[in-house]
Amino acid sequence: MTPKLHIIIFLYCELNL
Repeated sequence: MTPKLHIIIFLYCELNL
């Protein structure tokens, strides 16, 4: 797994919140 993907998921979670 790439670190970029992890950042995208984190940002997605923040947007959903």
